[in-house]
Amino acid sequence: MKTSLRLLALAPLALLVSLEAAAATSLSGTWSGSGMVAPKDGESEKVSCRISYSEQSSTSVGVDIKCRSTSKKMRQVGRLRQVSPTQYVGRFSNAKHNISGHVTVTVKGSVQTVMFKSSNGQARVTLKKL
Repeated sequence: MKTSLRLLALAPLALLVSLEAAAATSLSGTWSGSGMVAPKDGESEKVSCRISYSEQSSTSVGVDIKCRSTSKKMRQVGRLRQVSPTQYVGRFSNAKHNISGHVTVTVKGSVQTVMFKSSNGQARVTLKKL
């Protein structure tokens, strides 16, 4: 009887752990969408992006970001860590343009908001899972 009660008491903890693991893996895959880029030294412009995530560990995700606007194409890579069941933070870099900065990803179901910030400007895109 005591063993059953102990197992019953642990059930909510097991559910929480499995929900957090599901949230971590729900970011994996490819996402696509659009948003705005606001460079420090230029006009804001619309951008479309395709972002692929690959799980590195239970709380770490690799990210490959490909975006394009009417004036240029950009590719950034980075790594994120999970800070809550629905939010990831990390760094990105673009070797071709010598840009690096911070990225924040907030996931709500099959939609995510990605915010980039660097010394060159900032961007915000909304994506859906493909």
